Amino acid sequence: LFFGLIKGFGTGDQNSAPPRKDAIDISMRGAEECKCGSERPYEDCCRPIHLGRRRSETPGDLLKARFSAYAYKLPEYILRSTSVESTDWVSRKDKRKWNEWKEEVQQFCDNTEPLKLEILNEKESESRNRASVVFRVDLKQGGEKVSFVEKCLVTWSEFGYSYVDGKLLDVME
Repeated sequence: LFFGLIKGFGTGDQNSAPPRKDAIDISMRGAEECKCGSERPYEDCCRPIHLGRRRSETPGDLLKARFSAYAYKLPEYILRSTSVESTDWVSRKDKRKWNEWKEEVQQFCDNTEPLKLEILNEKESESRNRASVVFRVDLKQGGEKVSFVEKCLVTWSEFGYSYVDGKLLDVME
């Protein structure tokens, strides 16, 4: 399960409507420091992105929002922030497959403690419609710490950046 979902650090439908306000129970987390590592309050950092009130304006914003979504156990955001270009993407219209995907991501969230995200390199294309990001993530799963470095591709749309695919460059146990 660990390496099945680790690649891309997640898998959503940016073209779907933002979640209802009550769909993500994050109201009590607003004043605490955001888990993305920005040292800003969650309510001013990733929460507006998770709620669909703000889009991820940079590739780094997307990765930070996805990392904190794993930490806060928000599979709905992970699914929504995955590009339709991704091989992991499933349409919300196929409820059975969508729910299976969501449950898979939920299980990963429940069994994993994201510890740290470090953006190592961010490179946007000149047209800004695609970018690559190299990042390192430290996780704890089953009591064991694992770190990996991934290079991912993200794409831009009117909804902000979304995750397409990634390649693990290094795994450290």
